[in-house]
Amino acid sequence: MFFDATLWSWPWRRSAPARAAGCEKVPNQPCCVSCDQNVGAHLVLDLGARVFAARSAFQAIEVYATRAFGNVLLIDGDLQLTARDEAYYHEMMVHVPLARSPRPAGAPARVLVVGGGDGGCAREALRWPNVTVTLVDIDAAVLDAARRFFPRTAAGLDDPRTTVVVGDGAAFAAAAAARGERYDLVVCDSTDCSSRERASGTLYTDAFLRNVKALVGETGSFVRNYTSLLWNLDEAAATLPRYAAAFGAVAPYAWQQPTYSSGSYSALLCGAGAAAPLADADAVAAELGDLALGDLSYWTPAVHAAAFALPAHVGRALFPRPRCPRATT
Repeated sequence: MFFDATLWSWPWRRSAPARAAGCEKVPNQPCCVSCDQNVGAHLVLDLGARVFAARSAFQAIEVYATRAFGNVLLIDGDLQLTARDEAYYHEMMVHVPLARSPRPAGAPARVLVVGGGDGGCAREALRWPNVTVTLVDIDAAVLDAARRFFPRTAAGLDDPRTTVVVGDGAAFAAAAAARGERYDLVVCDSTDCSSRERASGTLYTDAFLRNVKALVGETGSFVRNYTSLLWNLDEAAATLPRYAAAFGAVAPYAWQQPTYSSGSYSALLCGAGAAAPLADADAVAAELGDLALGDLSYWTPAVHAAAFALPAHVGRALFPRPRCPRATT
């Protein structure tokens, strides 16, 4: 897939995955639902019946039923979430930046979710007390599919503390920045895309980053879905400096995501949350105090702390140390 060259350039283009003949009709017929990540590999799930298919003005949306993973959402043939492990992704996208926020745990906070039409990030943000959410997604068809086929994920969409806006997230951010609005956290939960291929191409531009920086100021944070650091490390290393230039501090973190192509995924935390000192599990738990987030599936203080511990070769690639000049005689 080719991302906007002003921010993110990938050396390949994805195409919709090939499906085994008849797999839309035959239960448990293997189907490829995650495309080649330029490493010669595909993720294959046993999909049952295709229970929903629609093409909006922006993208193709499909939902398949599976025995092992519950309903599975595909956009333009690319797996977005499964009912079984979507909580891993949404919890890590939201609880990590909120737990690393310089604001005291439980203090009032405004959260802006750009994309995230399935509602999972909104749901997780609303676990925190005194949080209000504005969610902006360009495609009403995704919102409708989430409410119908992923009701637990979409629960935050219809919560009275959530304001849902159907529109271009980049345009919303630009207008909000021009009005001088401020958010404690901006979450970008978008499809992997480019302006050539998908509607979220504007979320990968320098202009969007400048506007988000204006929205979070010096005390807020920005987090975006990133990539597999194990498979797409070169691309992550090439784009990280742009985020650092926009926000100052950046901190990638990773977790296990079994139904994503490489089995792992990452997010990039930028701004005040990234600048906060790394804390061990006890320190994270102490910061939360008596704050209860309910029954989570993945995030814990220990997982939080471990997520920032990157493999040695990943750390070297993302944060190369300047080489000292050799002494001459």
